Amino acid sequence: MRLYFYILAGLISALLGWNIAQVFLSDFGWLQGFPEIVLFPCMAISLAIGSVTNEIFISNPTRPKLSVRMLRVPLMLAFMVGLIAGGIAGVFPKFCSTLAWQFLP
Repeated sequence: MRLYFYILAGLISALLGWNIAQVFLSDFGWLQGFPEIVLFPCMAISLAIGSVTNEIFISNPTRPKLSVRMLRVPLMLAFMVGLIAGGIAGVFPKFCSTLAWQFLP
């Protein structure tokens, strides 16, 4: 049963992150020339928050009120880790490809 919760949380988090990124890209028009800079952080943040929330609720299945109360700090940490990891994953390949094109003959 636990496996199903992890799979469901991963799928929902990935879809939610993708949809949030598409709102930023298509509706707001932010960084349309570099979509990975917007897409990767949104996906990483969503997946980190989903996995942390899933783990907290699975670890205390009989105490949902306690789980909600202790959720604030881990969610903030998951948001920051997802933002940093997604930012690095979005900017680093773009930086490397731009650098490579400058030095290729």
